[in-house]
Amino acid sequence: NRSFELGFSPICIVTFGGHAHEVIWLWFGCGRDVVYVRLRTQMLVHHSSAAHSVSRLGSRFDLYSAPCLPRHMHAVQQALSAIGASQQQHNQRLRCSVSCLASAEGAQAAKARKQAPTFVEVFRGAAQYVKSHRNQTVVVCLPSEVMMDKKLLKSVLSDLALLHSMSVRLVLVLGVRQLMDSLLTRRGIQPTFAAGYRISDNDVMLAAAEATGAARVQVEAALSKALATPMLRRHTRSDEKMRHGPICEVVYGNWINGKRRGVVDGVDYQKTGVVRSLNTASIKSQLSSGNIVVLTSLAYSLAGEVLNCNVYDIATHAAVELGADKLIVMSTEDLQKRGVPPWLPLNDARHLLREGSEATTLAPFEDDPSPAQLASAPNSLLAAVRACQNGVKRSHVIDAAVPGSLLVELYSRDGLGVMVSGDFFEGIRTAVAADLDSIKKMYKGLQLDGQAPLPRGVLSDEAFDTGRIFVMERESQVLGCAVLQHIGQAMDGTCCAELVAFCVNPAYRGAGRTDSLLDYVEQSAREAGVRRLLFLSGTHIAASVDWFVLHSFEDVGPADERPDLLPKIRAKQIDPRVSSRLLVKVIHPPDETSSKTPVGKRIGI
Repeated sequence: NRSFELGFSPICIVTFGGHAHEVIWLWFGCGRDVVYVRLRTQMLVHHSSAAHSVSRLGSRFDLYSAPCLPRHMHAVQQALSAIGASQQQHNQRLRCSVSCLASAEGAQAAKARKQAPTFVEVFRGAAQYVKSHRNQTVVVCLPSEVMMDKKLLKSVLSDLALLHSMSVRLVLVLGVRQLMDSLLTRRGIQPTFAAGYRISDNDVMLAAAEATGAARVQVEAALSKALATPMLRRHTRSDEKMRHGPICEVVYGNWINGKRRGVVDGVDYQKTGVVRSLNTASIKSQLSSGNIVVLTSLAYSLAGEVLNCNVYDIATHAAVELGADKLIVMSTEDLQKRGVPPWLPLNDARHLLREGSEATTLAPFEDDPSPAQLASAPNSLLAAVRACQNGVKRSHVIDAAVPGSLLVELYSRDGLGVMVSGDFFEGIRTAVAADLDSIKKMYKGLQLDGQAPLPRGVLSDEAFDTGRIFVMERESQVLGCAVLQHIGQAMDGTCCAELVAFCVNPAYRGAGRTDSLLDYVEQSAREAGVRRLLFLSGTHIAASVDWFVLHSFEDVGPADERPDLLPKIRAKQIDPRVSSRLLVKVIHPPDETSSKTPVGKRIGI
């Protein structure tokens, strides 16, 4: 039994078990006698953490042998020397590997630091929408052209899974028209249509059952994908056993009650159906349990028949009967290329649908859209309008071909699609001289309630003539007013305008009217070339610093201490004794789309 110290640190060694502080055995055969060399080290270096753990170890060797150990000592020492030479080569390779690893990590860190400001800005901007969409019910229609494109469908379903993880309650409506046509063509059956609707015989219903089953399984499989293991290890590692499961749980049922379309204008549509109602109680129960509900184009009659329905009709009924907050139609057509603006007030949307149609009114919700409407209007836009006119707050038509378009539409102010809603700017217009008495009456009533008096000179004839006064009215009664005064260029050359006499009757606040009036004024200022909008608190009616800060104004401090942000003439007019605060908002120049859109016909920048 002999012990001696060696001055090198063997790292390339075979381990048993893969744990630290392991005991390693090396065998050297010398004739009939076998020499055992046991290596005791303070730790073992794992390959993946070599960059952080490599150090030179003083290792101790205990030598054991058969009765004649001195005889074989020379052979043992030669073997150990060979280990040492091999170790030097390995250390060189390891240093190269560590250097490459450090270089790669440095490049990744530099890239992350460069992207961090953009990511943080986008994330902060989306945070308010994450909260507002939480626990909202959203019906998403996936037409057949989206379902048939596997790459497109995968991208959309990934975004839907992300929405579900942020507590959005999803109802998916799957269209299979193209897949049905493909199945029928393969079987030598020609699809038959009349007045825009399919005639569904037994062969068609067999293809419909097969197509809807395949589509549903495809969606369920995509939504069953678990989170990536590296992400779980990075953010959720613990001593507990890691269990992998699907991100989303998908449910399907016979929740659509339909009836036969029957004979219309001499055409028997056979098993083509129309939606009568949905079992909303069961669907809401599933949504409350955190499940994603899937609907297809199949409905079930009280007679026990399976009926083939229009997917847009089902999506519209689902949104209306569930009281959904949104109906979203994923489309492969960019409606904006057809001249459809990014935001359509409901009345404008109705007018747009009537322009190219012989129908003078939209079909009642209980009935299907007329053949004239189906022939002239995009089905996606028609479904969005019908949903909004029957109580859905917002409907969106989104181009699915743009990656991430669903997320951009929901979690940014401007979005990427077409939104149909009630008119946010209804009743807001440029004031005329005939409105003067109504405006003064409103301000007088506010002054009696303890509000500040109307600033002098703001309601001049010049202000009316130049269109700088804006009013909000309802049934010929003025509910709010705002005056935009162009005050010239600041010391840094920025074109400035001041918002004065801004107020809304307290009885009509809290329903978004004040937000709409401010947005309308900002759009007018942007169109006029204003790049800095100013508001001085403490000098006007209904001045609220907190409210303006909430609407992206920046409180830069006392107005008399920031003359650099004001034109010289306006800065000299500020009275330090008033203690008014200066609030500033940057007005970005219009982009290509908004520059072509009239004031009051676009939401946001």
